[in-house]
Amino acid sequence: MEEYDLTRTIIPYIDRHLALPLLERLLDTSLFPHEDILLAQYELTSGTSMIDLIEKLYDQLYPDRELPQGISAEIQAGCFSMECYPPRSYSELAV
Repeated sequence: MEEYDLTRTIIPYIDRHLALPLLERLLDTSLFPHEDILLAQYELTSGTSMIDLIEKLYDQLYPDRELPQGISAEIQAGCFSMECYPPRSYSELAV
C-alpha cells in the first residue's frame, strides 16, 4: 500500500498547517515507521510559532534528551498575552 500513498507528492505543494493532519493520519495507518513520521512532523513544524507542538514532538522523538537551547529560549520568550497581537485582532477579540 505504501506505493499508492500520495502524501509525499502532495506535501510540497500545500501549507504546513494542512500537511500536519496528513502526517497525523499516517501515524494511524502504520504504512511508514512511527519515528519517521514524527521526525517529518518535527521538521515541518521547526521554524514556525508552534512551540508547544515542537516541544511535544521533540519529547516523543528523544525522550532521554533535554530540549535544545533554541527551543527553550523561544518558549521563555514566547508571547502569551494579548499585547503581542496586532490592535485589529485585539479589538475583534475584545468583547
